Amino acid sequence: MTKSFNIRMLAVVLIAGIMCAGSVSANKQQQTEQIIKKLVEVNRYWLIGPSPEVHNYSYKFKLVTSPEPVTYDVKNPSTTSQSIRQGIGYYSLLNYVALHPENIKITDFAEKDSTIQLTVSIAQEVIMSCGNGIEKEKGFRGSFSVPMMKGTIWIDPNRMVPLKADIGNVNEEYGDYVSAEPNHWVPRNIKIDNNIMHFDLRFNFFKPGLWLFDTSEYRIDETEHSKAKEYHGAASISNVKINGAPAISQKETTKQMQF
Repeated sequence: MTKSFNIRMLAVVLIAGIMCAGSVSANKQQQTEQIIKKLVEVNRYWLIGPSPEVHNYSYKFKLVTSPEPVTYDVKNPSTTSQSIRQGIGYYSLLNYVALHPENIKITDFAEKDSTIQLTVSIAQEVIMSCGNGIEKEKGFRGSFSVPMMKGTIWIDPNRMVPLKADIGNVNEEYGDYVSAEPNHWVPRNIKIDNNIMHFDLRFNFFKPGLWLFDTSEYRIDETEHSKAKEYHGAASISNVKINGAPAISQKETTKQMQF
């Protein structure tokens, strides 16, 4: 059997066990934790950090409103802030689930329309954020932050990658997945929408295992206090070097995922 078929069968078996165990049982929580563990492992290069083979890297980050780019030099990815490590100010429910699985609880679990649907709650309030920028002191071109304590994640059971997530009034969609290595995936497109602000973030995946922001489109709707605005290339990254050499982007894959 293929790896994707094995993963699919794992999900089906777990769902069957959960349905028999009852909606609030300890057995349900234990079994769904196995799916969370698999989800995190498959998506670790974008939810946790780059491959150990990426010892250091650098890039130039530019806002559309800034005259000159800012150079970032990541000497140790494991001790670098997430925004600098991934090249954009973005932190969401999936990041928290990956980094702090001990602090989440599954409150609902179902398989609908060929997807796994997980609703999770968090032990304490955590701030979700998104913006065209990296560091507050260097400025953002559009940003927001909201508290989150629960959310729902839709997962493709064949390859165990997230398709979308709802966190309060914030909706996220993940797509254009590329194979990082056998049984690992990274999205090259994340769309974030909070009903007023709309972010379309593009990413690159570089050998030997670095997921990094590329460019973004940004639109804000007209409100009582401001006019509608739209920015093409609101932020972008260039001149990427990994381990001292020019980075090689993995532009194509033999197993494209279409959602």
